[in-house]
Amino acid sequence: MIGHQAQQEQMKEAIRSNRVAHGYCFEGPEAVGKKKMAFNFAMELLCRQGEGRCGVCHSCQMFAAGTHPDFHVYLPEGRSLKREQAERAIHELQIRSYEGGYKIFLFDDADKMTASAQNALLKSLEEPPPQTVIILVTANPQGLLPTIRSRVQSIRFYPVDEKELVAGLKNRGVDADTATKLARLSEGRPGHALSLLESKEFQALQEASEQALTYLLSPQSLKIVPFLALFEKRKGEADAILNDFLNFFRDVLVMQTTREEGRILNPARCIQVKETARRVSESAIYGIIEQIIQTKEQLRRNLNPTVGLQQMFRIIQEEISGNDRRHSF
Repeated sequence: MIGHQAQQEQMKEAIRSNRVAHGYCFEGPEAVGKKKMAFNFAMELLCRQGEGRCGVCHSCQMFAAGTHPDFHVYLPEGRSLKREQAERAIHELQIRSYEGGYKIFLFDDADKMTASAQNALLKSLEEPPPQTVIILVTANPQGLLPTIRSRVQSIRFYPVDEKELVAGLKNRGVDADTATKLARLSEGRPGHALSLLESKEFQALQEASEQALTYLLSPQSLKIVPFLALFEKRKGEADAILNDFLNFFRDVLVMQTTREEGRILNPARCIQVKETARRVSESAIYGIIEQIIQTKEQLRRNLNPTVGLQQMFRIIQEEISGNDRRHSF
């Protein structure tokens, strides 16, 4: 697991001191590592060796295979966790542990539990059977009823420090530049960084975005033809490519205002960012960013995408070429 050392130690200490609470709420941003931590904690509680997750005992093997009879996971059905799901959990709560240890119930996206489901679960949180642990995982704890929140122990998760996330990714064989880029794009959320890394489409999208940016920054207006052709080919990813443009010009602003290379989202673009920061004024960069945002909005509203992209290309090239002419005098 990447990061969250304090939370890991807190849960290990609860097990060592035999002070495991009957209810927990793991809360924090999406894909930050809450669910991963919940699974690790459950596996440690159920391990028959009593020394963390041994990985070899019968309990650990069942857990790894997803067949442990004392570990129950509830996910939203459609848009919500329903009362029927809570009632199934309550029924299972009354049955003795199959393996003679803990019984653990994990509710993912717990804030999507209906009020009726939460009220049904409330009594189990107030008077839980022995060696029963209920874990609520949520990015929005305010979506839980106050009566629920008051009966569980809150464990908060925060974005992982960039250096720690980069180190964790490098330990998985990721090169330094890619690890840094993923750490910044994911905003400290290991789950999001790993999802991006494992996505073949992400790699293809990055290549397309790099090519589109090259066309956009070219002094040759004829580059609009391959620029529009690229967007035509990757219609479904137009918004993501425009987001990458926003990240690039955001980096240009950062370089202009701070001169700190370490704050650039994509280190591989450092030379390109510095060159653009030198060529184009700060006010022009703000204008470019505003134009990209307007184009994103046009695409969102299903207005003619070709016209919007054409207009954006020409305005951005005018901003850049105009600055070039001023610098030449």
